[in-house]
Amino acid sequence: MVILKLLLYLFVLVLVVFLAYYTTKLVGKSAGGKQLGKSIHVLERTGIGRDSWLMIVEVQGKVMLLGLSPAGIQQISELEDYVRPKEDGEGDKSFLAMLTKQMEEGQAAFHRQKNDRDK
Repeated sequence: MVILKLLLYLFVLVLVVFLAYYTTKLVGKSAGGKQLGKSIHVLERTGIGRDSWLMIVEVQGKVMLLGLSPAGIQQISELEDYVRPKEDGEGDKSFLAMLTKQMEEGQAAFHRQKNDRDK
């Protein structure tokens, strides 16, 4: 009898964890995880205060700087000469190259300190 109760509690626990996982996935998808608009794209967004944001958006080929606040949305300017930033990994150096360089510099500094202590 005790084993049946234990199995029932275990089943209920697994069910609750599964439902919590499924619910968070469902809510995450409906919270705007994907951009479905074909002519409106948010290029960049940054917070400038507790409830204020600056956004660079592209609407039908025009790039605009927008200000968002609890008072509403305002177009600040149209950016005619906007250059899109490079995507991750398109920079001049890869992460691996930068990490290797930093590790080599760190090892060289460590060996210099060790040699200075040994003298």
